[in-house]
Amino acid sequence: MRIVEGSNVDLINPFPLSEVKRLVGWGHCFKSMFLVDGGPSGEQELMEYYKQLLPRCMTFGIIDKANKLGYKHEAPLIGCFIQEPPSTVTNSYVHVTSTRKAWGSGMVDEAAKLALTTIFTDQPALLRVSAAILSTNAPAKAFVKRLGFKQDGQFKNYVIQSGTPKAISHFAFMRDDLWGS
Repeated sequence: MRIVEGSNVDLINPFPLSEVKRLVGWGHCFKSMFLVDGGPSGEQELMEYYKQLLPRCMTFGIIDKANKLGYKHEAPLIGCFIQEPPSTVTNSYVHVTSTRKAWGSGMVDEAAKLALTTIFTDQPALLRVSAAILSTNAPAKAFVKRLGFKQDGQFKNYVIQSGTPKAISHFAFMRDDLWGS
């Protein structure tokens, strides 16, 4: 396990598989792309899906360093940052989820910046990371824009959720967009 230190958060890499149940709980707070028709559903199915997926990904657990949010867990784990295995040598997809309490705290933004910097440092061939977000998920779109992601486009009828076709918005963050570079 490695620790990536920040001001208000630390990242633990990899995300502990023993905490998959919490990750699934955080995912239920959002109308995320993972919860689409034909994909894993129900807590048990989602837990099994993540237990298979996470070991193949670069993952970071987000720790509230000073426990400012007041969680009563042994380790104040407040979120997860996931980088899928690169889809090409130069691009991969990222996903972020967190507790509701962490929304608007700035800690998840700080964690995502740390994770993106680490990913680009560890993977010199990677030129961009992408995020595919349900077009109706305004908080997630605002989050990636705060980080510096730019929207590439929108794909209509890309997924089915509860029997209804939904569009996704596609965003990218380039290596050249790193803060301070």
